[in-house]
Amino acid sequence: DPATHVDADARGTKAGGAELYRGVRNGPGSAGRTRGRGNAFLTAAAVHAIAVAALSARLLAQATVEAGLDVIALDVFGDADTIAAAAHWLPIGTAQTLRIDARLFLETLEALARQDMAQGWVAGAGFEGRPELLEQGSAHLPLFGTSGANVRRVRDPKTFFDALGASHVAHPGVRLDADASRAGWLVKDFAAS
Repeated sequence: DPATHVDADARGTKAGGAELYRGVRNGPGSAGRTRGRGNAFLTAAAVHAIAVAALSARLLAQATVEAGLDVIALDVFGDADTIAAAAHWLPIGTAQTLRIDARLFLETLEALARQDMAQGWVAGAGFEGRPELLEQGSAHLPLFGTSGANVRRVRDPKTFFDALGASHVAHPGVRLDADASRAGWLVKDFAAS
């Protein structure tokens, strides 16, 4: 249960929110930042981190920290570098499946929103071809990135290549019919990355 993962760090109440046992930054970009799970207490209302979600959230987490923001990493690996960069890490699937578990992901975002732990979230690798998951996630926390509707529009091959043609952008020849001979053609699944 993802709520259990988030709630497991709640240690009573103070200043109107749950206290969180976690690393603390001494200021934006501070060299004194405690990496990973530190020993300072913060109230949930004071956290306001950015959640980053991906199959592997390591680079997003590291970039967010470099930008001077606290980050909650959501991914399927939970590797040492991700955990070191993030103020908090939560699983949204397992490494064995190499897929984001939609139910676990949405329950995790809902728990972060309920506890006021994140301002919003950024989607990384693993959301390709899953615009419905982007939309469902944005119902819990604001999505800082491309909306599900825009992902659908860009990933629709006819719409995409019509837009390229209308803008006079050169591109290789494209066939959208499955009956064409595949000899000499690169076959692309538009739901994949």
